[in-house]
Amino acid sequence: GYAPRYQELANQIKTAVPEAEVTGVVGRSSSFEIMVDGQLLFSKLESGGFPQENEV
Repeated sequence: GYAPRYQELANQIKTAVPEAEVTGVVGRSSSFEIMVDGQLLFSKLESGGFPQENEV
């Protein structure tokens, strides 16, 4: 599953922005999306891969 990737990214976000609230939900098959305040920042389905550290 994507849980390890999610946890790594969540930790990076919390380190960079301690007041951020990071949550994860199970989505569509093969999806991995990052949203902030309702805005889509990254989509694995659109990009074809996982985000790199400097993309988020």
